[in-house]
Amino acid sequence: MATRKWVSIALVLGIVAAWIIILSTDEPRLPATSADGTYYNPCCGVLTLQGGELRGGNEAVSYVVEQDKGGAYVLPKALVSVASNRLDIDRSAYPLKLRLDRERDPSSIEVMDRSNAPSYIFARRNVR
Repeated sequence: MATRKWVSIALVLGIVAAWIIILSTDEPRLPATSADGTYYNPCCGVLTLQGGELRGGNEAVSYVVEQDKGGAYVLPKALVSVASNRLDIDRSAYPLKLRLDRERDPSSIEVMDRSNAPSYIFARRNVR
């Protein structure tokens, strides 16, 4: 009876440890500088990424560059989207991934529209 109890406790602890490992594992990070550049969309303006800081208009927010099964993306600390044909940074909303077209030397970044319209592609203006 005591052996069965210890086996049950060990099994529960093993499951808890596995969940902690799964939940604490982040997506692999890429250098923040890998997305550096100035990106432009004729409707919405300029988006600048420089060393972990994303600038849109007069606002700035920090970001990281990560990669998942869909490819590389920028994950800002706030929601960066298009609203009323302009770039908007909303610190009170949950951030979304800004998809890069490729990991190395991206030529564009995809920004979602807040009104569920199609996303906007911001093309890189300065080529490395």
